[in-house]
Amino acid sequence: MKNIRKVIIIFCLLILYAYFINVYNFPSNIIIYGENQLNYRLCPFLSLRGETKTSASKEQFVKYDLNLSLGNIDLKQVELTIANDIKLVPVGKMIGLKLYSDGVMIVGFSRN
Repeated sequence: MKNIRKVIIIFCLLILYAYFINVYNFPSNIIIYGENQLNYRLCPFLSLRGETKTSASKEQFVKYDLNLSLGNIDLKQVELTIANDIKLVPVGKMIGLKLYSDGVMIVGFSRN
């Protein structure tokens, strides 16, 4: 009987740990560009719900305040931003400048 109790307690603690890790690792700011969709796998009974917070002109972005919740209990606040695609067009003349970087460097962009 004591062994069964220990196994049940350990099983419940593992489930609680899995939920804690899932909530802790969920990002608090999410940005989606264009027609992409939000695809996150959540543990059962965890859900995202919320309403529109800020809406800029339809050409720019829409922000949502969402809550990651377990039933009716809010666990974490998440900000979701849906923005239009940004089109980058490299233009200009080469001037003989050598630049070392570890990734992509965006100097500026325009909405034309």
